Amino acid sequence: MRKRCSEIKQGKLRNTSMKRLSRIFELSKNEQRVVLIVIFVLIAIAFVGYERRVHHSPLQSAAAAEPQPSPSAAEIKDD
Repeated sequence: MRKRCSEIKQGKLRNTSMKRLSRIFELSKNEQRVVLIVIFVLIAIAFVGYERRVHHSPLQSAAAAEPQPSPSAAEIKDD
């Protein structure tokens, strides 16, 4: 069976596009450094945000949930 011209062109396009996609991962040393720095900064930001949420939430909820002292029997008789 003979392939049509359009099928041959589509095959070539797929091959060239796959080659372009594989070149995304070919980074120079400087580009690799930039990517690593960006990743570390994002991880640090996420960690700081997590620590803030974990350590500040219990303090706020504990302060808001302090029980009010109930009136004693002597205070109730005076009213």
